[in-house]
Amino acid sequence: MEVQKTHKIRGFLSIELLLVLSVMAIFGGISLYVGKRVVDRAKMVAMEAEAQMFIMRLLEYYDMTGEWPIATDNFVSVRAVALELKKAFDKAFKNDNLYSLGEKFPNIWVRIGARKKFNRRREDALTELRRRTQRNVSESEVKVFESVQYFVPKKSDRPWIQSAEEDINNRHPGIHAVLG
Repeated sequence: MEVQKTHKIRGFLSIELLLVLSVMAIFGGISLYVGKRVVDRAKMVAMEAEAQMFIMRLLEYYDMTGEWPIATDNFVSVRAVALELKKAFDKAFKNDNLYSLGEKFPNIWVRIGARKKFNRRREDALTELRRRTQRNVSESEVKVFESVQYFVPKKSDRPWIQSAEEDINNRHPGIHAVLG
């Protein structure tokens, strides 16, 4: 008599499948989180580069004319005074104005003046930014490039355009346009 061996076809148990799927979901969630952080960091680096290119253009304007297109005691949104800046840049740079070619001004807030003045009034600047953004702005968020202080607002910050228009309309003292 011969014993026949039968091969039992065995599949995955539902518990095993559930375990594999849950591990895959955990790894997927982790990779999405890390990927979002990488994308956010890349956006911040791009904004920093855009801000520094704009400030280089401001310094170039100052070298050509001997005055700033906007001089402020307080922070002002670059986009809020975009029309005035375009006019000033068109006048100074003529055919070499990048912002007349459809480039948008960066979404930064600037405060222009001497570096010594910034060091003395750093607390005032932070208090002003905290009031305007309605959040606790840290000192590391305010950056200085040459003689220009700048701040990149977050999406959650209070819209600045309205505040800057209030400044321009002299509801809040501190902005002085030096446009000619």
